[in-house]
Amino acid sequence: MNFSLLPSAFILLFGRRWWWVTLLVVVLAALFIRLGIWQLDRLEQRRASNAVLEQALAAPPLDLNSISLPDDLTTLANRFVTAAGQYDDDQQLILRLQSWQGQPGVHLVTPLVLSRGVGEQGSRPVPSTGSGRALSEVEGGAEENPQFARAILVDRGWIPDNEVSAANLAQFQQPGEQTIDGYVALSQTLLRQPDSASAPRGAEREIFRVNVNAIAPTLPYELLPFYIVESPTTAANTSLPYHEPRQVDLSEGPHLGYAIQWFLFSFILLAGYIAYVNKHTS
Repeated sequence: MNFSLLPSAFILLFGRRWWWVTLLVVVLAALFIRLGIWQLDRLEQRRASNAVLEQALAAPPLDLNSISLPDDLTTLANRFVTAAGQYDDDQQLILRLQSWQGQPGVHLVTPLVLSRGVGEQGSRPVPSTGSGRALSEVEGGAEENPQFARAILVDRGWIPDNEVSAANLAQFQQPGEQTIDGYVALSQTLLRQPDSASAPRGAEREIFRVNVNAIAPTLPYELLPFYIVESPTTAANTSLPYHEPRQVDLSEGPHLGYAIQWFLFSFILLAGYIAYVNKHTS
């Protein structure tokens, strides 16, 4: 490169005829470079998130009946867990707008009243068992084991819309002590909307997202601030409810490709503009 030509090129590009176009091109090129750097930042965030997810997937299952909850609940996200207790079918929720292989349906979200406490003892009343009896009336109930006052929501899987009636839902009840395997999902909220907007509606207790803060006030016991997505068994999807296989994405996403594109756009813009000015002034 002949550096002696640089002063004249600078004067040409920032002269009276071209200065405002040059300024616009420089601003756009800087914007493209900044977008490329932003995509590289997103790539680093994605890699860090993947590392956390890999640790969660490799970690041994947590027993929710015996652990103390961390202050930062995000550290529990995607962790495999087990929980033992009794389902409270009277308080079951219907998660609407869920599909299975293109078929419309719902997910059954049922509180599992834990058979042993998590952290401090709950202070709310004990629930019914779904058969009209309080847990204090059944063997090992709240009077013998006061930790029954805590529960966790369990997403038990998908059923078709035509099964959502009081008569049909009874067939999906699982009475007695249950041990659930699954993974932790964090409460689903909407920005700039109060929790009350996600509260259960109607006699069927319909919800459109699992917002634990919105659901907790409607239940007669303390609810853990996250929920479990139940894992399919070896005989999964031979009978309702159906369980979606867990989808785990550990890819780095499109961020590196987007970053390269933005940097190329900046180079092409600058090089093309210089070539254009040179052509129309030679």
